[in-house]
Amino acid sequence: MKKAFKLLAFIAILAPAAAIAQPKLTIQDGKIHNYYPEATVDTDCNIYFKNTGDSGLRIAYKKISVDYPSGWDVSLCDNRNCFFDFRDRDTFSALKAGEKTSIKITVFPKGSSDTAHIKYAVWDIANPGKIDTVEWNIYIRWAASVDQIEGFGWNISPNPAQNMVKVASAGLQTIHVINLQGQTVLTAKTNAASTDIDLSSLPAGQYFLRGIGAEVIRTGRIIKN
Repeated sequence: MKKAFKLLAFIAILAPAAAIAQPKLTIQDGKIHNYYPEATVDTDCNIYFKNTGDSGLRIAYKKISVDYPSGWDVSLCDNRNCFFDFRDRDTFSALKAGEKTSIKITVFPKGSSDTAHIKYAVWDIANPGKIDTVEWNIYIRWAASVDQIEGFGWNISPNPAQNMVKVASAGLQTIHVINLQGQTVLTAKTNAASTDIDLSSLPAGQYFLRGIGAEVIRTGRIIKN
């Protein structure tokens, strides 16, 4: 009887420890990530997270600090949405066991050499007592000359647009329409002072325009209603 009592007592001691949920959120490749993109290239800067538990995981994130050049454009994506700015706070869609995702910051430097430092807090919603901080350090240490990069005053009209948009295209060979995920969704060939681009096949939202010529690169933004 005493042996049975001791065994039950031992099981009772172990049971609470076994019931404690272990953290499921794992940050891949460290909490601080450095990136060195070129000034003329749009670059995705990802920090990856993985559900290392054996059940569903919901991740929350919150902006801590952003030091980001005003001359650059940016988009931020989780696994549900993309945004045209640095989101104050939000949540991911649930991750299955073993599934991986990321916070992706896409930078559009527009030829400007500068640095950016971004910090976000991330945590498992089911385990709010364990909060981690992840950091992006983005360094662009050189820039193209002014006559190669034009990011301001690009004639794009109307903006916002319903379907057709007229874009100044002198000196350009192609114009790319890029969504907030960094994907090129339309490409228009140019051979005149202006080019009409049909946006009717695209869902409403915000897009980047990138015009490329032999001696010039232009970047801009447009809203499709």
